[in-house]
Amino acid sequence: MEQLNFREEHPIFVCGTSRSGTNLMSSTLREQTEYCLCGETHYFDDLRVRMVDRLGVELDDAEKKVCEDYFLALTHRPYGHQGDPECARMSRTELRETADALGGCVDAFFVAFCMVQMKADGMSLWGEKTPRHVFRIDDILELFPNGKVIYMLRDPRGVVASYRDWKNQGGFDLEADPDHIKILEEEEQRTRQSYHPAIITLLWKAALRAALNARETHGAERVKIIQYEELCTDPDRIFNDVFKWVGSTNTIDVDKLTVQNSSYESYEQKGGVKTGAATRWKQKLSPREIALIECVCGSSLTEAGYERMNPSVSRIKLGADLLSTTPALVRATMANASRSGNLPKYILRRARLAFG
Repeated sequence: MEQLNFREEHPIFVCGTSRSGTNLMSSTLREQTEYCLCGETHYFDDLRVRMVDRLGVELDDAEKKVCEDYFLALTHRPYGHQGDPECARMSRTELRETADALGGCVDAFFVAFCMVQMKADGMSLWGEKTPRHVFRIDDILELFPNGKVIYMLRDPRGVVASYRDWKNQGGFDLEADPDHIKILEEEEQRTRQSYHPAIITLLWKAALRAALNARETHGAERVKIIQYEELCTDPDRIFNDVFKWVGSTNTIDVDKLTVQNSSYESYEQKGGVKTGAATRWKQKLSPREIALIECVCGSSLTEAGYERMNPSVSRIKLGADLLSTTPALVRATMANASRSGNLPKYILRRARLAFG
């Protein structure tokens, strides 16, 4: 196979806090442009971190198999759902050969995974969507000089409400893979264990700061911040602007947008845009929850362009909610320990941005 240079690629990456509309953006780009947007790999915050000492060098056979198993498992089930590489819907041989043509390093396997999927889908360009890659934008854009990143920004009160109420809404072939049901139940349990309004808000603050820093460093031509609420209320304008920014000549067909991984809507092939999603949190959250979120946000809320509601809540109740954050943080850390390449650095990176 001809030797290739993956640094010449023009990938698009979609990131943001969980429950901020990353699925809507990535599925739209995948279905209505020339881009094949791969599902969540978590590569830059997981496998790449675990193999950081081997960056830029060709891997040995055992290391290559680790990479193959990591990515092949993602074609069986989503990240974190205990996918089996032996049940992969991608050829191990094709993945290996493509990665070897790209240099055989760990980054080459990530690119090979995306390119093989792009080829299978009949697309000409590729990209990837992992929400937490917002904390790895510098790494991504350093690796891909021609790459671009879309950051999905959503009102933190909407993020908290959606995260709190998330549950699987369908879209999986559970008849063909009945064992997946148990994994989905475990994933819902992990989400519940990770939930606390203050924790989700702190992650939102950290992600916002990471995105703003990245845009300042790399420029608006490489880092684009999209407000979820504008996407809901004016999808034609926002999506067409995004299409132009990524270099697509296509125009949006809003009626063909799919509803995926929503906390409130069932999976639909053609669901359009749910305009009510922009402000649904006003009915879903209590004044006490809103007060806590706004307290933790501080000035970041208005910096992101959102107005405060300032609900009337006693300081005693607000103080109690703030104190409950510490044990909840310990619980959430333990629930997500297996999903980070280096747990101390994983936490420190987010804490510096949230409290910095």
